Amino acid sequence: MSGVSEEEEEEEEEEEEEEEEEEEEEEEEEAKEAEEEEEEEEEVKEEGRRRRRKQRRKRKGRQIRDT
Repeated sequence: MSGVSEEEEEEEEEEEEEEEEEEEEEEEEEAKEAEEEEEEEEEVKEEGRRRRRKQRRKRKGRQIRDT
């Protein structure tokens, strides 16, 4: 006898599989969060670009009127 029953081995395997699934889910969640953060950063950058372009157009408009 090996000292470990088939039932115990099956339980251990199931626990290991569950742990692996949980780890995969956590990794997927982390990847999703990282992607969302990147998208938010890109949106902030784009908003900054829009503001700067708008300010440049305003300044150019004033310069044209001043001359």
